Amino acid sequence: MLGSKLQFEKKSFISFTLMLYAIMILVFILESINIFSGITVLRKIRYIYLICVCAYFLQHYRGYISKKVFVLTGLLLVHTVLFGLVFVNDSVKSETVMYFIEMIIFIALIFFTYYFVWDNNIIKRFIEINYFSVAVPMFLSFITHFNHRMNPLKFYTVFRSSHYQRSTFGFMHANFAGYILAFALIYSMILFIQYFRDSRVYKNRYKIIMMVFLDLVMIDMLFATTSRTAIIAVFIFAGMELFYSHFYKYRLSISTTIALSMGILLILYILISTGILSQIWDSSNRNENITVNMEYFKLFSPMTGMGYLPSYAFLAKGYGFDTWPVDMYYLYILLTTGYFGLFIISLFLVFTFIYIYKIKDSIYRRNALSLFVAIIFAGLGSSHIITYQLTMGMINWIILFLYISPKKIIKD
Repeated sequence: MLGSKLQFEKKSFISFTLMLYAIMILVFILESINIFSGITVLRKIRYIYLICVCAYFLQHYRGYISKKVFVLTGLLLVHTVLFGLVFVNDSVKSETVMYFIEMIIFIALIFFTYYFVWDNNIIKRFIEINYFSVAVPMFLSFITHFNHRMNPLKFYTVFRSSHYQRSTFGFMHANFAGYILAFALIYSMILFIQYFRDSRVYKNRYKIIMMVFLDLVMIDMLFATTSRTAIIAVFIFAGMELFYSHFYKYRLSISTTIALSMGILLILYILISTGILSQIWDSSNRNENITVNMEYFKLFSPMTGMGYLPSYAFLAKGYGFDTWPVDMYYLYILLTTGYFGLFIISLFLVFTFIYIYKIKDSIYRRNALSLFVAIIFAGLGSSHIITYQLTMGMINWIILFLYISPKKIIKD
């Protein structure tokens, strides 16, 4: 009787905590859209949620944490502490401390959420919650900014050399909306793969119908943002999933391999020789990211950078110079934390890849690798890959931490 009561209380606590998590993600997304005034006040729900998952950890921790997750979390903490408290630019000290606090909360949310989901073996349920918690507010954004939609017949125009039209759907920047949409679509693909793998298509038919509808809306939104890197990241994920699930298991003949290689090289040659790639690069203002900001970077220690501030500091001239907005994560890390900081983050990414490669379950390895490559590629057009400013960054790393953990924990 007592055991049944404790089991019921645990299930109730799990449901309550997941509800808090869903609300927190909803708030994070909605506060970035100019729909609801005063929504920022609700951001404090993250503290209530964090208390819940911390309490769960303290009560249920039995002395075991995946060494892989421990190493990756440690690297993030080392980077944050070093450049948030030790190697500090005195001219932006107060801003750095504020960013340090936000990043500590960000890392805590990743780790304790990971442990909560991992310990309860609810990874699929967790991904579902993330998908709908992101897709629903994005649908609201679509409805309230209906004139931002794009004619599907014009989707091809996003790869022209210039952005003739960019829809933000209420977000501060089109790229910001683009990356949220891109990873929401990636989560839906992960779920579809899971549903078909478990042969639960009919059981989840109403959920699938709703997801297809939301995905079609978000695809239109994604192309309307003309966020090329985000769009390509979705294609990369889908392409890798398709390749590893259907083609990789077959042994291709030497002639077929040569033909495919020649075809890829031919496409690259056409793109380079016609100047399409250079036109896209020039029109995206990526040159100024490097040329303008590196001149100011030279005024500081190359090993520790200009000071650990959020990426919007470059747009807001937070360093006191006429800096250019930074749209590349790897450049952002170099500028703010120098070569030493870039080395630590590089170690984090390399170890993540190694841990993914060692995943034994082929489905989890495939999903993790596809998601990881999409994240890495997205870093070429976004500075929010590992930062509290973009909610998808938090979700992505929680999912990857779950995938690299022992299979027996995440086999639902």
